[in-house]
Amino acid sequence: MVQLLAATTTACAARALAQTGMLPTVTLFLPMASTGEVAASVITAHIGVQLVQSSWEVSFAIPRRHGVKKKKKKKKRKKKKRKKKKKKKKKKKKKKKKKKKKHRPHCHSPT
Repeated sequence: MVQLLAATTTACAARALAQTGMLPTVTLFLPMASTGEVAASVITAHIGVQLVQSSWEVSFAIPRRHGVKKKKKKKKRKKKKRKKKKKKKKKKKKKKKKKKKKHRPHCHSPT
């Protein structure tokens, strides 16, 4: 973590404010290639506080601007896929077989 210079009054004020929770503390992860000077200048530009030590993980306080709200990112709604309706197969009607009438003779002869 980077230490703020206690000598400057702005540093003292920033630290005090950060402790009270007035300012949000932001953690900046710097790549190993970047030098400490770059890190210090980035933070100095944000709060006007000089930094003594520099490491890859830097925590510093950014003053909150009043009346500026962070915009919330809208979540994209997933479109629901429409289900295709299955076509109902028509049932084939079974044809009724006609019963053949047996030919019955009119005369009732015993023979």
